[in-house]
Amino acid sequence: MELEFATEGVTTEQTYRVEFRAEVVDWEPMIREIVEEVLSGTDRRRIAAKLHNTFTEVIVGEAHRALEEHVVLAGGCFQNKYLTERAVRRLTAEGFRPYWHQRVPPNDGSIALGQALAASRHPPSKGDSPCV
Repeated sequence: MELEFATEGVTTEQTYRVEFRAEVVDWEPMIREIVEEVLSGTDRRRIAAKLHNTFTEVIVGEAHRALEEHVVLAGGCFQNKYLTERAVRRLTAEGFRPYWHQRVPPNDGSIALGQALAASRHPPSKGDSPCV
């Protein structure tokens, strides 16, 4: 919440650099840039906004990699208004159809709902154990 509140009054499209490798996101370049900016005295509000913008671009990048038109934003991080609104805007601009919490809670409740939906679309095969 502190990071979200730190973005108030800051307008920037800047992001930090991350690298998409195979099936992972390499965050090291971003961490190095943040450390450099902190050490050089960059305004923490600008750092917070760039961090949120970077998270948003990672969400968009992962949506492209998943090749799915519908993108569901769920989990506690989407209680963050800045991140949620920016992700919805960017996903929409990239041609995706984002969905986010409106009738269910954004945290574990929406994750559980998504897991139940996914499970209903992929019922266990004959012979699968009902227990995990």
